Amino acid sequence: MGVETTCLKEAAHLAKRDMKYWIVVGHLYLSGLFKPKQAKTVRSAYFFCRHIDDVLDGDRTISEDPEDYAYAILDSIERGGNKPKIMELYNYAIKNIEPRNGDKPKEDFKEVINVMIFDYCRSKFGAVFSSEELDDYFNKTFEHVLNLSFMISGSNLRGKDIPEIVSSMGHIYSIRDMETDISRKIINIPSEELQMAGINGDISYEKIRNNRYLLDWIDNEILLGLDSLDVCRQKLDNADKASRKVCLPLVGAMERYCKKYLN
Repeated sequence: MGVETTCLKEAAHLAKRDMKYWIVVGHLYLSGLFKPKQAKTVRSAYFFCRHIDDVLDGDRTISEDPEDYAYAILDSIERGGNKPKIMELYNYAIKNIEPRNGDKPKEDFKEVINVMIFDYCRSKFGAVFSSEELDDYFNKTFEHVLNLSFMISGSNLRGKDIPEIVSSMGHIYSIRDMETDISRKIINIPSEELQMAGINGDISYEKIRNNRYLLDWIDNEILLGLDSLDVCRQKLDNADKASRKVCLPLVGAMERYCKKYLN
């Protein structure tokens, strides 16, 4: 099975799952018309990571244990293998990413997968973490995702160069996806805030939406996120075209979400 055929199968699976992914799929195919090789690398990396995330989230059913499947992929990455089949996408992407200045794309892919496994494991127990621990988790999640995006696009930036967008993605996406995450026992509200809100034991989305302290905390998270996004825009004013192409759609989407939430 060719890389593009595998990408199309993954795209179809995503599009059938929810209409909100139609825009994502459309963008992945239409935005690369003038740079087909780069676009194919983007699609390969994206659908590879999305496939693993869907398996671990339970959005895609496989015959194997999801955690074992993810570890088998990590092992295959380490050994340079080609099993399971989805490794076809990884192998194409890693072959066409050109590392510069100490870049380690293989390590970035591995870190992204390790965070997915971490989410899968903590969802079994509904573990709660401190603000500091969550910030570290957000950094590990989104810095490596951005590194791969920057490398593929030919950008001069890396995730560590624009920490404001990494932080914004972590905090804003956690608010945006809170209902779904909590239904999966993934809690991205700091333990300190839950304690101040008087919430102990079972955590539900309904409890959070009916808690005045946490509603105020969410509003503050959104306002802080908008401040960080302003800093992102200022930094991107002087960034190269590739960096702006990667970051501005993300910044714009987060700004629209925040403003809609506050209104």
